Amino acid sequence: MGEAENCKPMSDPVELPFDASKIRWRRSEGPKGTFELSDDTGNPDHKALLKFLVELAGGAVNSEGFFYWVFPDGKTIGRKPLKRMFI
Repeated sequence: MGEAENCKPMSDPVELPFDASKIRWRRSEGPKGTFELSDDTGNPDHKALLKFLVELAGGAVNSEGFFYWVFPDGKTIGRKPLKRMFI
């Protein structure tokens, strides 16, 4: 069985209705590598992204070259660059 057979399909990139670059991100390290996280809950763009992720995207989305997700605490957002696959 090839490695590609075990891959989950990724959703199409989505254009976010707010500016994720205005969110304060900090670098972190996890079991799957380096990523960024934000718990900038006072920031309106953080609030909008969190609401978007929870209410419209099922907790995760690909957008603007990043994969965004919500942590189990329900208020922290993570992101990491998308890996590009070339065939």
